[in-house]
Amino acid sequence: MATTGLLAVLGAWGIAQDPAPAGTPAAGAPAARPGETLMDVDRPFDERLRSVSREVQVQRLEAYKAYLAAHPQAADVDACRRRIFQMCATLRRDAEAVEWCDKYLADGTDRGGRLEAFLHKAACLGWTAGGEEGVLGALEAAYDEFHAVQEQAVVQVIFGTILPLHVDVAARARKSDRALALLGRAEQDFGGAQGIGQVLGQFRQQLEVFTNAYTNGLRGIQFTAIDGSAVDLAAMRGKVVLVDFWATWCGPCMQEMPSVIQLYREKHDAGFEVIGISLDQQRAALDQSIERLAIPWPQYFDGKGWENEISTANGIRSIPATYLVDKEGNLRYVGLRGDALRQAVERMLN
Repeated sequence: MATTGLLAVLGAWGIAQDPAPAGTPAAGAPAARPGETLMDVDRPFDERLRSVSREVQVQRLEAYKAYLAAHPQAADVDACRRRIFQMCATLRRDAEAVEWCDKYLADGTDRGGRLEAFLHKAACLGWTAGGEEGVLGALEAAYDEFHAVQEQAVVQVIFGTILPLHVDVAARARKSDRALALLGRAEQDFGGAQGIGQVLGQFRQQLEVFTNAYTNGLRGIQFTAIDGSAVDLAAMRGKVVLVDFWATWCGPCMQEMPSVIQLYREKHDAGFEVIGISLDQQRAALDQSIERLAIPWPQYFDGKGWENEISTANGIRSIPATYLVDKEGNLRYVGLRGDALRQAVERMLN
């Protein structure tokens, strides 16, 4: 193998550079100025960091490609291809990421790399219009290859990612039969394990709820919020709207809340809105959380808990439950959280 390694190639592309002297502002750095909140102070610096990071990622991607072209027989070719499809996905070059995933799957041998390639391919196809068929195919191929692997980490991916994502996309594509077929296979393959029947039953319930939501849209999202403001989802055309069913007693809901608040503050001026549907029974708990976290969007509250009128009308059986509506008023995604939610919002706003 030639002495020029992957790190040397990265260096040649200018990735490793000396930092500016301490105390010297970087060129184009945001001017220091007070903000209304600490998030306001952070925002311009976070935006610059993301911009610089993207520039470096693009350089790194091209360096990986150059290394692969120069050393097609190197021992770390698989690792390089894996990094390429990862980077393409990170940069949201969806078609290119799918192409490199397919190249890896053609002859890549690392089990973890192959599973990741299937999942990246599914995720990138999911962002393309009409890509549901490709997503379902990639997830089914991943299940075919890995369902017999008796490793806890792989089983966790199957039940934590492959099956729930397959259920969501099948519901979105109005192909419930595909999801039911894969869940039936999982029942045959894993049915002897404790608790699997209950988990698969929950997936089937989700399939029913998601299919209904994608087919009929959200119902009853018209109310007077606890702050007195009028809320009507149907009147919010031109906005990207997240409808968030949550409660203060829901651990995952509260864990996710700071990132949703951050996303709202960053994207609200660009047309991102959030509507909260609280399943709390105690108004005081809700008011305290809104004040403590400075939650800025309107909230529906009727004190009925799981009998909440709006959640009941929409078949909500578990929370957190998120529904992302596009500018035309169409339900686009169900159940997004974290980085997946951010990606969807950013793509739908652009």
